[in-house]
Amino acid sequence: MESLRSMTGTADQKTEKRENGADEEVSLQQLYLTENFALPFYFGYRQKFPFEVQKETYSEHEAKEKASQNYQKFHRNLSEKGLQISENHVTIELNDTSCITKGTLRVIERAVEAQPCEMQKMSDGKETMVDEQQ
Repeated sequence: MESLRSMTGTADQKTEKRENGADEEVSLQQLYLTENFALPFYFGYRQKFPFEVQKETYSEHEAKEKASQNYQKFHRNLSEKGLQISENHVTIELNDTSCITKGTLRVIERAVEAQPCEMQKMSDGKETMVDEQQ
């Protein structure tokens, strides 16, 4: 295993490469002395996922069905991450040697998150909302 110390990058860097029959995932995190003082040290992991390339021939219907299934899986992953699709311009193109799903999606991502709060009684007996993060 190669040393991660020789790698450079920013905090929480995650990259993926594909070479020599294996996908490689590298995740690095920078060490901090305080919240704003970064040290020149990184830690993380490197993991390889081997694969074999197999050539298969599909009928037109099978190729479109497989492309549709892959797109539906991608669509579900976006939904699980909380992204809402507002526009969908995706097509499946089929020619003699390949089947390609391509297009554009416009997604909506929530810009805020709900924060917990609690009710506290004030000295005059009225209840008011108080932010817990103070």
